[in-house]
Amino acid sequence: MNIKFKTGAKKIIPYLLIVIAALCMLSPQIYTHSFISGMDYYFHMSRTYETAMQIKTGHFSYFLSLFSWHHNARIVNALYGPVGGYISGLILLLTKSWYNWEICIFMLALTLAGGTMYHLCRYWHVKQSISFLIGVIYMLSNPLYNFIFLQEFSGFAASLVPLIVLMMSEMLHEKDISPVKFALVIVIVVEVHLMTFVLSMTFVIPCVLIGVIVSNHKIRLIRHVLEAGLLTILLSFNEWASIIEVFGSNLHHIVPTFPGQHLGDRPSNSIMNVYPWLKFSQTPSLLGFCGALLLVVALILWLLKVRHLNYVINIYMLFGLFFIWLSSGWFPWAFVSHYAGAICSLIQFPRRFLPIGLILIYLTLGIILSKSIPRHGAGLSFKWLASMIMLLFFIGGIGLMNNTTYQTEIQAYHSSKVIHWTNMHRTAKRNPKRLQEAY
Repeated sequence: MNIKFKTGAKKIIPYLLIVIAALCMLSPQIYTHSFISGMDYYFHMSRTYETAMQIKTGHFSYFLSLFSWHHNARIVNALYGPVGGYISGLILLLTKSWYNWEICIFMLALTLAGGTMYHLCRYWHVKQSISFLIGVIYMLSNPLYNFIFLQEFSGFAASLVPLIVLMMSEMLHEKDISPVKFALVIVIVVEVHLMTFVLSMTFVIPCVLIGVIVSNHKIRLIRHVLEAGLLTILLSFNEWASIIEVFGSNLHHIVPTFPGQHLGDRPSNSIMNVYPWLKFSQTPSLLGFCGALLLVVALILWLLKVRHLNYVINIYMLFGLFFIWLSSGWFPWAFVSHYAGAICSLIQFPRRFLPIGLILIYLTLGIILSKSIPRHGAGLSFKWLASMIMLLFFIGGIGLMNNTTYQTEIQAYHSSKVIHWTNMHRTAKRNPKRLQEAY
């Protein structure tokens, strides 16, 4: 009984530590009891309020918005992660305030990101301590940072992307795929954030092609992939049917997506979390600098160990570098937008490719660090390297808590503004105390 308990505790403790790490990251907001109003807060609050009121009143309308968007019947949730929208609305009803809802959503995103990244590393037999470290590093990465500070929902979906990488890892290892398991993972991503699914396919499709090439049972693998695809379409039919219905009959009346105006940013902007169009975020953050430095460390270690690594990991590292390139100004986005403007308009922000790149590079780093541990304990060189990486992200974590964007939005909530992005909402009469009470 004792052995079973210890084994179970050993498996659970890293996940509990990830929850504690998430609480630490949100501690400035929790301590000051502040509501973070990021750039996209109005959009996501409106769709959450819509689903919450539909659940509360029992008046359901899958397509039309009955309670939000100034009662203008706008079609939003049917096209933008409908199941995720209703779960968000249910959380609002259960937590009873916007502040509680936001803390729950942020906690969910961070713990999912850390937990799924940890689970991915453990699948690759990365040491438990290193897996935990990589999980926390991913929690501190740019995509999750954007979700907390700007409410970009692609950041929430980024917490699920490690599961897609896990499915591809299983396929490349076992030369086969579980249609049901793979379909369920993809459907979850589709129902949370459709664009993340679309961009993830740029990683999945090459992996499937490689899997077919190296598999000794090509026909079986192709059959299972097709089964997974058909099952995905069936389980997410609500999303595809909505798109066909709305776009098929209203193509010329659809409001286009916000155009990506910063496709040609400097290469460092997406990696270091710089936003030239935001007055308070025009220089690299401490956390962004630490993240960029870690990518350089990972690249150097990979170049030193490349001959001794599994071919799948080397492919992952190359893919990771490719997606980092896609997410940055190094990629000729201005040229692409000139000849394929519709595609760039759909993507909007190249940094949406960043989660896949970071996951693959962090996974490679974790595997290299884990393989560097001698059988009879950690050698001096490994201890030094691991200590430096831990110190780097401890500094980055402190940078997160003292980040200019974070502090600006917290200060705004406790000022006469209350909401930092004042151009994103309308109030009949500004009353700071009443606004604060509303959240």
